[in-house]
Amino acid sequence: MLKSILGAVILIGSIPTIGYLTAGQVCFAMGLANIPGYKLWRSGAAQQSASTQRLGMLLGWLGQSVVSLFFAFLLVQLVHLFFRHFEFHALFRWPYWAAVILLSLGPAYKTLTASEQSSPDDDKMFYRYTLLLTCLTTAVGFILFGVSDLKIL
Repeated sequence: MLKSILGAVILIGSIPTIGYLTAGQVCFAMGLANIPGYKLWRSGAAQQSASTQRLGMLLGWLGQSVVSLFFAFLLVQLVHLFFRHFEFHALFRWPYWAAVILLSLGPAYKTLTASEQSSPDDDKMFYRYTLLLTCLTTAVGFILFGVSDLKIL
């Protein structure tokens, strides 16, 4: 009984505390991973080179996706570890998995909304494309990482 109560407290408290703090750090890391692609894209925009701009977007997306996928992988592994130590009915697992996938998508989404508000108009297209692709990549990666857990159902 005490183990179930402890598991419920960890379950309820983990996302709004540790999860959001970690997601903020992931936003910062995604920004750092995006710098080479952004610099390449900007130089392509200055030279009117569409191929350099596309290469910059690809590089920016890959950099952001690596960081975001690592975060998603880490979250999935932590949830697997948690559910191995604390037994919960599937009815309680699904909402937690839904919250964790939203948490994994949070850094890319929040960075997208922040860039839409604070970036110059010339840069908004770059951030929109790279971050939307990063969100899609993260969602697919999270699902693929999570499918390996047989107790998800």
